[in-house]
Amino acid sequence: VADWAEDGLSFVVKDSKKFAEILKQHFKGSLQTFIRQLHFYGFRKLDAHNGGWSFAHKHFRKDKPELICEIRRKTRADSSANGAATQAEVQQLRSQVSQLQDVVEDLRSQLDSVLTCLGTAGVVDVVKKSDGKVERLAVKAAALTNMIEEASSAALKAERAAEERSAAAA
Repeated sequence: VADWAEDGLSFVVKDSKKFAEILKQHFKGSLQTFIRQLHFYGFRKLDAHNGGWSFAHKHFRKDKPELICEIRRKTRADSSANGAATQAEVQQLRSQVSQLQDVVEDLRSQLDSVLTCLGTAGVVDVVKKSDGKVERLAVKAAALTNMIEEASSAALKAERAAEERSAAAA
């Protein structure tokens, strides 16, 4: 069912079904739970062997049984050293997420206001879903063109008026 690999550096489970049946007699939990525990103790899965699987650990050697006492369950400190986030980092990320959610909500509110103004001006047709999100936005090109021309014209008039005031003051 299971045996050492030829090099003695890993163990190989040749028949997963039989191994799972035997495991039930000696281990509380499923095969997946057993594999999870192997990972907690630092075992790493190797390539599959003819339909089976194998795990290795630097202190689990066929010819060095005295090393087995060196196998320890990983701790949170071990996880932090291996790239997992610390509690302070997690809190900082939560804070950033909260700030980003606030920014997104503000942007949604601003977009909603702009769409309402454009809809009122007849420039766009907005169709919203029941949750308030925009489903379809149809821009009326002619109305948008008129709005741009009016804004352009108003800007030109304001510029000319400013020039006239400036010339009259001089």
